[in-house]
Amino acid sequence: MDRNFIIAMLLMVAVLFAWQMLFAPQPKPQQDLTPTGEQAAATSPTPAATPAAMPPATQTPPPLPAPPTPPAEATAAAEPATGETAAPVAPAPPPVEPTQGKVATPLVSGVIANRDGGSLLDWELLNFNLTTADKKLAAAERKKVDLAPYERPLIKKKVKPRPYSDQPQLVCALNDMAGLDGTGLWRVDQQAPDHWVLSQSSGALTVTKTVRFSIQGTQPQDLPYNVDVEMQIANASNQPVTVQPFCAVYEQIIEDTSSFFYRDYNQMLQVNNLEGSLKAQHISKVKPDDIADAPAFWTGFADNYFAALVGPDQETLAVQNARAKIRDVGQNVMEARLLGGALTLGPNETKKAVFKAYLGPKQREYIAAGNNGPKYRFDKSIDFGWFDIIARYLMVALVYLARVTGNYGVAILILTVIIKIFMFPLQHKSFKSMKQMQQLQPEIAKLREKLKDNKEKLNQEMMALYRAHNVNPAGGCLPMLLQLPIFIAFYRALGYSIELRHTPFFGWLQDLSAQDPYYVTPILMGVTMFISQKMTPSTADPAQNRVMMMMPILFTFLFLSFPSGLVVYWLTNNILSIIQQVITNKYFLPNPIPAPVKVGGKKPND
Repeated sequence: MDRNFIIAMLLMVAVLFAWQMLFAPQPKPQQDLTPTGEQAAATSPTPAATPAAMPPATQTPPPLPAPPTPPAEATAAAEPATGETAAPVAPAPPPVEPTQGKVATPLVSGVIANRDGGSLLDWELLNFNLTTADKKLAAAERKKVDLAPYERPLIKKKVKPRPYSDQPQLVCALNDMAGLDGTGLWRVDQQAPDHWVLSQSSGALTVTKTVRFSIQGTQPQDLPYNVDVEMQIANASNQPVTVQPFCAVYEQIIEDTSSFFYRDYNQMLQVNNLEGSLKAQHISKVKPDDIADAPAFWTGFADNYFAALVGPDQETLAVQNARAKIRDVGQNVMEARLLGGALTLGPNETKKAVFKAYLGPKQREYIAAGNNGPKYRFDKSIDFGWFDIIARYLMVALVYLARVTGNYGVAILILTVIIKIFMFPLQHKSFKSMKQMQQLQPEIAKLREKLKDNKEKLNQEMMALYRAHNVNPAGGCLPMLLQLPIFIAFYRALGYSIELRHTPFFGWLQDLSAQDPYYVTPILMGVTMFISQKMTPSTADPAQNRVMMMMPILFTFLFLSFPSGLVVYWLTNNILSIIQQVITNKYFLPNPIPAPVKVGGKKPND
């Protein structure tokens, strides 16, 4: 720095100090302002550390920026009565006020705010009513599904409603970094219809966060239910700093009300994609220790129909080190936090971390549109069980038929018929084999009575009898096992498909995802199951037959709480099975079998 400039500055300070000592006005005595010394102390100006006298308590003017070089009068007014010089203090930055704004897209109505580190407070899905009763209300009065952690209505009426929670839905910040951990108010640097820019500083670190959402289009490729969060993390110090970015979603803890005879189709699961493997557990039962310490591709919450998931952007964050963590944050709310890999910032270095969130229906064309690489696909949260691949193709066919017919109930009927036709050869073979086995039962009973003390000889004679009549003992079971995956896959597809949610069929069936309100279809299903069972050839003894006759009753009670779409499928399948059995028995099966042939030169019953 120039020497003359330094000398000039010192002379200026000396002149100001001398002028202040000789000519500055003295403050009036305190007793002239108040009657007593105690009262004077209560109303006296702030101590010497305050750069200017405080206004009365009833007035709170906004802080003003200090000029570069304060004039002598202002300096004198700031001096306390003792005459001591106070060091110049920079004014505090303007306080951050709570701010929030609307998120308006063709499919979502939400609220974004600068509290809790800049977060989403509401996320209403405009195409999904909360209950079927809302369809009867005016559009402005209908309650929509809100993925923020509010109370979710349970189907079981005995369950008490959960209290309201003001916990945000989505929070992204730095893990365990005081001032930058996603709490408190953040400054709003920019507000736009499709994004907000927020920032916060703590020490030498500054985080600038952009929360971006789509506001145009209704097609899956427009990503209407996706939210991207980009964080620019800057280190202004001359020392390296290691940070760990995170992004978290929240959900209210709901108890599991399901039982053997009752299934709550509003179950909430905590879900994780750990190294490509889906791990799911009911939210009321999962514990922090249950989450394996393994690379996490995404984490979050999902029920049968909706999901709130968060994952890292694979190109900008060290995703190979990401981990999923859960914890109870109070107010009966659980947090699912995705911890990104550690980022080391060198002196004066800035790095970027990007997270992607999906907050919407488990509808494949939407949830797969935000594909974040083959490993990190959110649509893996749609799980149809062991026969997932079969169920996915069946759902494609069901959606296509519904578009053609305009009714998902009709689509279920048509697809059930198609499946039945496709499985007819296997079922026919099974029925034929069981009928032949039933016709051989008198001969088998004689063999068992004759050779009851010689098991080895009995088995040999029975096998000879089967070969003589060209009967396969496993012929009745094997075809049924081959078609079982298709039945199970379709069952799962119907029970976990949002396409059926609040979808009417006809008459009293106004919601294929809910149980039959009058139990008509479950009772009819039980009756048709009983008829089909009576018509099916059986090789069991009378005691076993009596036990099997209890199955229709058991299934009827089990299906009372099943979604009506599932019951319609099962009822239709039973009716088609009865028709098939009638046709098979009348046209495709032989009359009573011919007389037993000789085995080894003798009749089997000799």
